[in-house]
Amino acid sequence: MIISAIFPGQGSQRIGMAKELYNKYELVKSLFNIADDTLGFSITDIIFNGTEDDLKQTKYAQPALLLVSYAYYKVLEENKGYSPSLLAGHSLGEYSALIAAKSFAFADAIKLVHSRGTLMGETAEKHPGTMAAVLGASDDEVLKLCEQSTSRNDIVVPANYNSNGQTVVSGTLSGINNLKILAKESGKKVLPLPVSGAFHSPLMQEAADKFAEKLDKVEITAPKIMVIQNITAQETLYPDQIKQNLKDQITGSVQWVKTLQRMDALGVKEYLEIGPGNVLSGLVSRTIDLTDGKTVQTITELGY
Repeated sequence: MIISAIFPGQGSQRIGMAKELYNKYELVKSLFNIADDTLGFSITDIIFNGTEDDLKQTKYAQPALLLVSYAYYKVLEENKGYSPSLLAGHSLGEYSALIAAKSFAFADAIKLVHSRGTLMGETAEKHPGTMAAVLGASDDEVLKLCEQSTSRNDIVVPANYNSNGQTVVSGTLSGINNLKILAKESGKKVLPLPVSGAFHSPLMQEAADKFAEKLDKVEITAPKIMVIQNITAQETLYPDQIKQNLKDQITGSVQWVKTLQRMDALGVKEYLEIGPGNVLSGLVSRTIDLTDGKTVQTITELGY
């Protein structure tokens, strides 16, 4: 039976996440210590004692989520013998999947995603933008809304294809506002998202260019476990292709619906969301026909 692990992206973080795990397992304390030493500041203190506003900052949220998700994974692996045969992660979560697949060293990955978050935050300040979820619209309808909202001064693009009928768009502030007006006229609902920038859009190009230089200096090896990547919704064993897909992900769309469909086509029977929250579990339930013994669970449901 094919079992899979899926890892959440930014937005799932919360203050105090994995505290019980930290207090119970020396393995987890060790990972937190490695993260603190590698980053040169205490991400542990921010996770356990910071404010929600602190943890929302991309430069902290991204390494915090990767650390916590990987800590959960290692506890399952070493204490429960957990051994998935397929992995995927949503946006930042793709890095958690690649560490679990042993493509990245943990210390390299934690440093890399801190740089990723920092660069994305800096670029968002230079090129202001935002994101919003469009509900009840087909992919074609979302694309049309984006095209109608784009002009010489504005850009709006699909950022995350999360589930059927829920697509996140990203772009300039006025462009997203234009889309809200157009969507309302066509009877579609749009929910603004509490984010600091237009992630997964061309407005992140500066961050993508600078991040590419850092990524090129990191060693990536062929994954020991198959990983479905966001941009292509396909798996690959080639490190150079993995790197290119990670570079493209910063400005490109997260193909989460196609990723789940690919996992289903490969015969996945069990989906386990490894990390804080249950966002991805909900997306699985709305995308995959959970019949014929297929299941989706969260870490919480396993007692963690």
